[in-house]
Amino acid sequence: MPLIKDLPITIPETFFLKASLGVITLDWSFTSSPGNLIPGVTINKFLYFFLTNFASWAEHTIPSHPDFFISAKLFLNDGSGNFTYKNIDAAGPMSSNIADVNSDGYGDLILHYGDPSLGLARGGKIILSNGTDDIDSWTKKYLPNEIFIGNTKMNHSNFGDLDGDGDIDLIIGNTRENPYYDGRKVSILINDGAGNFSDATSSLIPYTQSREPVTEDGDAVGGGEGEVYIRDWDADGDLDIIDAWQPDNGSGVPAGVMVFINKIDEDGTFHEIDQSYFPEAVSSYALTGREGVNDGGASGDGYITIRRGAPINLDNKGNLDFVVKASSISLLDTGYDGAASFFYTLVSTKQDDESGGESQTETIEVSIEANSSGSGNVYVIDGTQKKSLTLNVGTTYTFNHSSSHPLRFSSTNDGTHGGGDEYTEGVTKSSGVTTIEVTSSTPTTLYYYCDIHSGMGADITIN
Repeated sequence: MPLIKDLPITIPETFFLKASLGVITLDWSFTSSPGNLIPGVTINKFLYFFLTNFASWAEHTIPSHPDFFISAKLFLNDGSGNFTYKNIDAAGPMSSNIADVNSDGYGDLILHYGDPSLGLARGGKIILSNGTDDIDSWTKKYLPNEIFIGNTKMNHSNFGDLDGDGDIDLIIGNTRENPYYDGRKVSILINDGAGNFSDATSSLIPYTQSREPVTEDGDAVGGGEGEVYIRDWDADGDLDIIDAWQPDNGSGVPAGVMVFINKIDEDGTFHEIDQSYFPEAVSSYALTGREGVNDGGASGDGYITIRRGAPINLDNKGNLDFVVKASSISLLDTGYDGAASFFYTLVSTKQDDESGGESQTETIEVSIEANSSGSGNVYVIDGTQKKSLTLNVGTTYTFNHSSSHPLRFSSTNDGTHGGGDEYTEGVTKSSGVTTIEVTSSTPTTLYYYCDIHSGMGADITIN
């Protein structure tokens, strides 16, 4: 009988940080292989991959005694930490979870496939526990079809109450079979409360995601492997979606993090944070004496991308931070490639009183030049005419400008010259200075314009 000792199955997903230090041990034997006992095997990269890609755990039968699921086997806990396994009448899934989807107090199996050969189960299925160990008597329900029809790998999945109605919803990090593991798209399945799920991706994310292939066999858009998380990233009380994927190595690639902010109460959708918010790479990762080591990227550049970052609150202020794993190198003499983990904290953009943080401020200098691609004058910021700007929630911005060209804001392109109204919430004005405090109520898109002359400004994206 398989026996697992000292497995911290009640610790959150971040437990793998301890695993990388080799403090968790695994004793494992199978009756099918007598004597095949490997005592004291350290977890390191093995169990991190093993659990995050193939296993799930929760209570199926005995409350407070977690069971776990691996591939097509359900390991049932007898209440004393001894496990017996049962085969389920299903293929091993691409990813899986255990969660109580119908609120009956028992964990249910959530299996994701993306395999057209499985018929009704091609997109996955739910196996609803009835509290017994008779798996054949458990009810089965099918999930919606895969996102890339006939060409999907449901690489990772997770669950949480996204719409705030008290039941468990699902997210899936999808990539493609062909081109192999190329591209990335998050899909959302919404629960009706009884364990019936509908695909709400097109309504909740009604736009092309930053790593989504635009055609079925489109050009490479980055690696498709990674993990998806449901967390309150911006500390506003609702759950957001974080997709920590694995970009291609080398300079100039995207960050490897997609964050979708929950704005369901505001406009019924999730808003993806622009990729420009995240730095492409971590430049200060190297340990003393190892500064010349890079991530093995094709470019040979000495940096590591923010690849597959785990979201964790490291500093108790601002948005969540990320723990990033070294990629294909050995930063420590452990004998395990990539076994070393290092920390990198993204700049917090939202402070609160409890954290002791202070408001963020930024000054933007605005000059005037003749329009290089038309008539009249235009605003110039950082040497760029009519520059598109990204402003962050929690920051107050001061624009210093010519008093002859008073800078204003609007939710309409070119403001009053375009038929719109001036936006004044959180805005203060004086001769040559305009200040705006960006808050969570600030529209996600604004425009800056000259109060006197048309055609001088550009758009603003609010993160």
